[in-house]
Amino acid sequence: MKKIIYSILTLSLILTGSLSVTSCGSDDSTTTVTPNPEPEDNEPQTQTLVVTASATSGYLGDVITLSATLDGAAITSGVTYYVDDVAISGNTLTSDVEADLLVSAKYQNVTSDYVTVSFEENPFLDIEGVGNYSYNGTNVVINGALLRAINAFPDGNGGYTIWWIQEGWTGNNPSTSENYIAVSFDTPAVVENNQLVSYELPGANMNTYYSIETALINGQLMVSDQFTGGTGVVTYNAFDGESNPATADFNISVTGTHNILFNYVGDISPVASARAKSVKGNKHNLQIKSLKDKELVKQELLNKILKK
Repeated sequence: MKKIIYSILTLSLILTGSLSVTSCGSDDSTTTVTPNPEPEDNEPQTQTLVVTASATSGYLGDVITLSATLDGAAITSGVTYYVDDVAISGNTLTSDVEADLLVSAKYQNVTSDYVTVSFEENPFLDIEGVGNYSYNGTNVVINGALLRAINAFPDGNGGYTIWWIQEGWTGNNPSTSENYIAVSFDTPAVVENNQLVSYELPGANMNTYYSIETALINGQLMVSDQFTGGTGVVTYNAFDGESNPATADFNISVTGTHNILFNYVGDISPVASARAKSVKGNKHNLQIKSLKDKELVKQELLNKILKK
């Protein structure tokens, strides 16, 4: 189960060094051979070879598995995979520097189209915090969290709110964590002439529970679709969106079909000025959205964080 988290602002991570692509086979060896050749005699291909990556993006050091099908049928042997037109041994790849890699495959005289696999630095490595997350009585300790301001939405009563999502996990990589929780809530906002004028930051009394976005505990997916039922209380005892990283002390509880307790003290953004500022929010980056858009944003979030 992989969950890939995206924030409102793209984190710009600049690394130096030459590109090193490693193919991981049964013996963990790396083999370089000749570039990917074209079909013999330039004859048109009558079969379709498709290469698929287990993930189209990963963090530095992650291992991504490649597979191929010929006319829809899986091929388990005889396939050679290429990265940037250079053959690799085995069917896995990784990278220790940021890169966008072009991956293809060749089987007999049939060559696939390219797919792109990207590697980037894990922005969550330096997040520090401590908390607890429990689902229906099962409790785990968490040590990472991320707060995101999604956008401004009408509240259905003539006003507007900012929709926030608070996430938490164990380990330093939410993409591979066995324990992950995401709860959303709203704070009041002022919109004039379709422009966001101001809004309330998360605090002790200004937060209105909206939903459980997803819940994973001990590797078991408990909530896979946005759940807006139950009764929730979201309290931020402290919140500092100006610090780098941003920090918070919060307590979240949801009771009903899904009983959630989610408490945490520590960093709620990576150590990066742009990401830290995004936690506080920026009226120039937030857009006015409709309630229908909120459903679309929810689905997009689920597609990104609930990805095997």
